[in-house]
Amino acid sequence: MYQDRDLSCAKWLYFSIAEVWPQTPEPDFKAWAETIYNMRQQDQRTYQQIHQLFTWAMSESYIDPTFTPTYLRNNFINLTNIMIRKSNRIIPPPEYYENLKNAGMKITHKPKKP
Repeated sequence: MYQDRDLSCAKWLYFSIAEVWPQTPEPDFKAWAETIYNMRQQDQRTYQQIHQLFTWAMSESYIDPTFTPTYLRNNFINLTNIMIRKSNRIIPPPEYYENLKNAGMKITHKPKKP
């Protein structure tokens, strides 16, 4: 069951999108909060990671009015990889590479620290 902070995060995601696309229909915030809760509990994502990736994805036009937290959850690794390739300044935590290995992905290189 989601927590208040998950609901706040869901609302922040929506209002961030609605600020750019005012016509975006209001979602089922409880469903969004539940997905965010699952991202944290099952996928071991932090609010900071969710915020960072969403903010980056918005700035790079990967987010549009059809966005849902489910999209972010399902594309978290792919979007993170794109973000890393576009900016070597963003270094994921060590467990990121372990998660990739556990997901069966081959790591060809790690970004260098600045």
